Amino acid sequence: MRDDSAQKPSADRPYEVGYCKPPIATRFGQRQPPKRRSGGTEQPLPDIAAILDRPIAVKVNGRNGRLHPHEAALHGLFGRVVKGEIRAIKQFLKECDRAGLLAAQTAAFDCVVHLPNDIPWELACYILQHAGLPPWDPLLVASYLAEYKADLERLERVEPGNKRSPDDHGR
Repeated sequence: MRDDSAQKPSADRPYEVGYCKPPIATRFGQRQPPKRRSGGTEQPLPDIAAILDRPIAVKVNGRNGRLHPHEAALHGLFGRVVKGEIRAIKQFLKECDRAGLLAAQTAAFDCVVHLPNDIPWELACYILQHAGLPPWDPLLVASYLAEYKADLERLERVEPGNKRSPDDHGR
């Protein structure tokens, strides 16, 4: 039978640390975490968004310059696309889709527009893009028509063989 009193230190006999006798505090794997140093100020966390938004130095076509990190990554990705790497092509298409470059262009409205007969087709399309759907203000149409006729006269002076007239209506 073992004597348990030999294992435990008593007030009259201190515990000896040595071969096969680990310190009592760490004998069964329990240990207090180390004490932290006091007196130091905590370091602020780095602003990752600011770091990623900062321009970086790059070399493009043999010239040194600064680019946004995302733009620099796209330059590298496009270089791999040109070499024909399939993964790079897939990633590049995903980036183009995220940027909205692959979305089909759809009309904002689906309707029939009745244009006045006295306005040339090209001018009517231009006014439609800049002023919206008719009915248009007569002064607005008159100013666009005067500018259109002046442009046609300038073209006639530059290209004398141009037989286009403002009454042709582009049809």
